[in-house]
Amino acid sequence: HPPLLFIGYAGFAVPACLALAATLSGEGRAWLEAARNWILGSWTFLTAGILLGGWWSYMELGWGGYWAWDPVENASLIPWFAATALVHTALLERRFGLLPRTNVCLACLTLILCLFATYLVRSGVVESLHAFGDGSVGGPLLAGVLFAGVLTVLVAAARPRRDDPTLPALGSRPGLVVVSVWLLLALGVVVLLGTIWPVVSQLWEPSPKGAEQGFYNTVCLPLFTLLTVVMALAPWFGWTGGPKRRDVPAGLAGLWLVLTIVGVFQGIRPVLAVAGVSAAVIAGLSVALLLVLIPGSLRSRRFWASHGSHLGLAVIVLGVAVSGPFQRSHEQALSPGESFDFSGYRFTYAGLGTADTPGQEITRTEEARITVSRDGKPVGVLTPQRLTYRNYDHPHTEVSTVSGLGDELYATAHDLDGERLTPLKVSVNPMVNWVWIGSIMVCTLPLLAIRRKAGPTSPKGGAA
Repeated sequence: HPPLLFIGYAGFAVPACLALAATLSGEGRAWLEAARNWILGSWTFLTAGILLGGWWSYMELGWGGYWAWDPVENASLIPWFAATALVHTALLERRFGLLPRTNVCLACLTLILCLFATYLVRSGVVESLHAFGDGSVGGPLLAGVLFAGVLTVLVAAARPRRDDPTLPALGSRPGLVVVSVWLLLALGVVVLLGTIWPVVSQLWEPSPKGAEQGFYNTVCLPLFTLLTVVMALAPWFGWTGGPKRRDVPAGLAGLWLVLTIVGVFQGIRPVLAVAGVSAAVIAGLSVALLLVLIPGSLRSRRFWASHGSHLGLAVIVLGVAVSGPFQRSHEQALSPGESFDFSGYRFTYAGLGTADTPGQEITRTEEARITVSRDGKPVGVLTPQRLTYRNYDHPHTEVSTVSGLGDELYATAHDLDGERLTPLKVSVNPMVNWVWIGSIMVCTLPLLAIRRKAGPTSPKGGAA
């Protein structure tokens, strides 16, 4: 995933340079058409790097999760918020000439945040599992961030004020796009402040502490949920104002409230998970209704690039809302032949296999075999491993999973005492694979909007 991230970072240099050059030369919005493929391509690489990093964390680190709000994870997420905002505001300017100064600032801000993310990872200013130590590149990177920031402010201020079109009211699709942009930027500010808070607070606090998971979940997840609701409603509003069909957005909003209230009265907690699932449901339903009511949408590349990506994001929201709060975990020491019951499954330790391969990169492999059954019927076999690498004495934990669209079983064996597992840790992760299904959709469907040659853009069809 790091190469994908850095390809995305580097790609955003082109839109930023085009935006600055066009502003200084007075060429107006011509730069957006030239930058269109660069913005979409770079956004796709950055998104793929973030999501693949989550999958790597889930499968390789053995902690049972895909996101821990680690400073290095956050570093790549911060520019993603600005880049996603740029993808949507650029559409408004290309079609209607709206937000020209905003697009210049967002294009440059995205690149600045990419540089800043690299600075966080490579300078040693934050502590993280996979951050680099203090190196010689931190100073130049910080200087680049400051220089780019000053240059952006000066160029944006020098842009002559023209009679730009007035932004439509909030009850229009452009208005809801602006709302989503503000939500994205608010998320970026929250994550940025939480990530750099230990660096800032050390000015007055001798032992500064970073923001914990609870802070990010409390502040960010409601904003993500609201963003999903806006995403579901926006396509049903006209470009110049007012809903195209009053019944559909009203019905979707009402369904979200009803589902959330019913979940709360059913005693499902946390409430935020219920709201997130409800938001994902109406977002998926919104895309389904668009497919039914818009002729030719099934064969439209533009439709699948925009609404298909939104559907993928809704699938991710559904997976996150269920797999995070409703994950169940259990740890138990086991000797060969022993079993335990957990969450409706029976786990039986069948034995430990070992293999020594002197001279190879992996010098020793230890693999536990755990058979899993439910109601007396076999479900699968978990084979968590411990791998010992050459010149590194501490074994690496390799997780094992039994996948499913409902529950996914997840096992790690961190320590051994002879053949005894001390302990075996198992987790039941409901609907976690929907996160990866949505990730594939989000990373591939935007590529349908890549153009092989420049052409005029029509405001008819498609959506932000």
